[in-house]
Amino acid sequence: MDTPEDNGGADELARLRVRLERARANDRAPARLRQALALERARIARVRRRHAAVWALTAAGAAGVALALASIASSPSRPAITRIAALAARGPNLAPPPPDPHAPGQRLAATVAGVPFPNWSQLGLQAVGERRERVAGHPALTVYYQGHARLLAYTIVAPPALPTPPADEGHTGGVTIWTFDFDGRKVATWRQGGATCVLEGRRASATWLRALAAWRPDGAPASPALPQSHYGN
Repeated sequence: MDTPEDNGGADELARLRVRLERARANDRAPARLRQALALERARIARVRRRHAAVWALTAAGAAGVALALASIASSPSRPAITRIAALAARGPNLAPPPPDPHAPGQRLAATVAGVPFPNWSQLGLQAVGERRERVAGHPALTVYYQGHARLLAYTIVAPPALPTPPADEGHTGGVTIWTFDFDGRKVATWRQGGATCVLEGRRASATWLRALAAWRPDGAPASPALPQSHYGN
């Protein structure tokens, strides 16, 4: 991209060339005029090299940021659970599943390998969207729940179960649940029916995520009215 500095230098160079041609027409160009022309050419070359370097650094920086963001979700060297968390953070791209007509108050009309998604509307969490992905060759479905000024992402990944990353292990309602922090969010993961379940959300405490993980759509919720203090960290 030309700058005013480039354009001004080009105009000056053109004027010097005209003067030089006129001098050549009348007599041999004065040494002072030839020297001025050489200096102007060198100055313009330096300006253009400097601008080219700035543009190259800017383009390289933008490409590096885009590559880093993409690698969070796609790098096979990352633990599969954290790749699921990164993918879920992209947000929904499909409409939410409706309630299951056979048990509308307990589960949604969406399952992975026979494991259903719960209907948490009675807990103040409404399904607002879903996203379908594949992680390490496994089909994965994420349902997003909105409520209590938070957005939760609940992903179920088809069997076989994925290995868990280093995490805190706990037990709630007879369910073994691992919790850890990832990119400013709390993440809980557990196994159900051979599938891997991952629940995450910003400003959601590990206690709250564990209580939701222990909730079973085919029975009474483990904690139908969680205290407000459980919602945050």
